[in-house]
Amino acid sequence: MKITGFVDVKISSIVLCEEPYIYLLEHQYMASNTRQNLIINLKVISKLQPHVKLDTSSALFKINQSPQFCPEYVWRWWMVHNRKQDLARISLLFEESLKEKGDEQVAKALREATQGLNSLKTTYEEDATIVAMIEYIIENLNRELA
Repeated sequence: MKITGFVDVKISSIVLCEEPYIYLLEHQYMASNTRQNLIINLKVISKLQPHVKLDTSSALFKINQSPQFCPEYVWRWWMVHNRKQDLARISLLFEESLKEKGDEQVAKALREATQGLNSLKTTYEEDATIVAMIEYIIENLNRELA
């Protein structure tokens, strides 16, 4: 089932986040979701280290760099970054990337991104739901690329 509007977005992607504004955010992400952005975002995820958070608030993902004068949790709250929103965008990225798994460059970036997803599992190890969602993405990725 799909919601139609500016860009089609699967409801399953929205369910990961309970916030009503996620629909608009996914539209912004999908509108700028080019093959190049897919590969760049997968490469950024592959570079994640344990206990380092990801900023998915723009078309190109970034390793979270909160200012030194402010604790990270305050900065993420102020910038309206949260793990559910980030995971919804990551899930959407992998859904879109798997559609292009026939492209060798995309397939290679997908395989490399698994390491970053494992680091993200370590980052959120205290949140069983988030870890389960990340494990689901990894299992789906491994099944699709096998």
